[in-house]
Amino acid sequence: MPFDLLPTLHPKSKHWTICARVSRKWEYRGGTDDGPIAHIDLVLIDEQGNAIYAEIPNSEIERKDPLLQEGGIYVMSRFRVSNSKTLYRPVDAPYMIEFTCYTKITPARDPPETFPRYVYKLTPFLELPHYTGENKNFLDVIGIVTEVSDTSLIQLANRSTPTVSRHIMLKDLNNVEVKLTLWGQRATQFTIDEIYNEQQATPVVILVVGNLMKTFAGEEYLSGNAACHWYFNPSIPEAEPFYNTIQNQQLVIKRTAASTQQPPSTLKPIQVEDKQLQDLETMNPYDFPENGCRCTVTITRLVQTTAWWFASCNKCSRACTPDGPGYKCTTCSCTGYRFKYKLCFVANDGTAEAEMVAFGEVGRRIVGKPVQQVLRATRIGNDIPPDIAAIVSLKFTFAITLTNQSYYSPKKSYQTLPPLLDYTESVSKKSQLWDAADASSHSGAKRKLFRESPDATKETNISYKKSKTSNARLTDDPQPQSTSKKSPLLTQSRLNQRLMKLSSCFTSPAQHC
Repeated sequence: MPFDLLPTLHPKSKHWTICARVSRKWEYRGGTDDGPIAHIDLVLIDEQGNAIYAEIPNSEIERKDPLLQEGGIYVMSRFRVSNSKTLYRPVDAPYMIEFTCYTKITPARDPPETFPRYVYKLTPFLELPHYTGENKNFLDVIGIVTEVSDTSLIQLANRSTPTVSRHIMLKDLNNVEVKLTLWGQRATQFTIDEIYNEQQATPVVILVVGNLMKTFAGEEYLSGNAACHWYFNPSIPEAEPFYNTIQNQQLVIKRTAASTQQPPSTLKPIQVEDKQLQDLETMNPYDFPENGCRCTVTITRLVQTTAWWFASCNKCSRACTPDGPGYKCTTCSCTGYRFKYKLCFVANDGTAEAEMVAFGEVGRRIVGKPVQQVLRATRIGNDIPPDIAAIVSLKFTFAITLTNQSYYSPKKSYQTLPPLLDYTESVSKKSQLWDAADASSHSGAKRKLFRESPDATKETNISYKKSKTSNARLTDDPQPQSTSKKSPLLTQSRLNQRLMKLSSCFTSPAQHC
């Protein structure tokens, strides 16, 4: 039977049948790549070389994941076609595939031997610096391996346990070099032992896909995480010039010890004291412990005069300001940004109450969902989204420090910090429960994370109004998915406009509560 080619897919029809190879497959476990599986990501390619991104949601992983193996060719039907994501796109295509409980997957019978295998869009080494801090599309490169380091353990501020890293040096035909840093499982999986013979010293060409360009201490480098894949000596036209150049040549690949230089977010193990809010409220800000302190509190209410999200610069992580259809950092002029949490709330430990703010990853662990997921489900008329309102009455042990505003006002406020290395065993168990709460949120399970007893939260209530004038919901999709007049989906530009309008109802997202 004839199959639909990937470029013909669009959301207006539901009756598609495709024959495609699984070119890549990986698990998405959140921004820090150490949480439960949120969804499984795929890059599919048809017999003419057209590619599309596909996603298996958390609810279908158990049923659909075993049916699809990387490199396999399958006939697929009864899936949904939706607008492509606007960030972290492995394929530059307008639409993506979403698998559902009704999706049918069967191995293809007698597929042609010429069925394409690789999906890539190469970026020259000299152009890579232009993409530093950008996260719209993943970057693909090809080069010759010149150096491979050992793996090393690095403790990052946004992770509770050390992560593995490895550095690889690549060069192009113009002898321009770039450093590739692999993280986590990708770092441990990388090896050239099966492809490289030290006695023969035959040069190794590598195609690396699914990277982002980042910078540290003035040095720009490629960063490869779960989405990163590589292919040694690939059979693609772009590799032929390399093969012609290195023919009959030898190249010794350096094996180096892991660098001891730490990334910008690295934390060393520190000791912090347990404090009560009553003691902190009476403490002079200049006497506050330099390394912060730790306290166990219950969130009693939200600060509704401050936005719960902000646009964060991809380079310096500072708050961006609206700039046309997007945002721009006034500090480094970068136009690359991502939305992050900025949860402002009042917390109580039984001795006193105080205002606190949780940014980024700490906010994600509190809410249990990525910020983009909450934004997509937010209706303009709601004062506070239900997912944000649900954090009231939850109890946490936080590491905290003073906000800058506390040095100018008699009323103190505190910023929560990522998990410290020397947390007690009980805090470690809480971190595990955070991850469990993240997983349960996909199945709609009710989150019960260190809740106080019912008596402790009887007086804590929060209400959120439903709009009678607007049912529009936010989405990062580039095009509307529905023509319904009652609940139209918003484009990315309209999403930014709506967010800017929404943020005008609050104080500036750049400020602490």
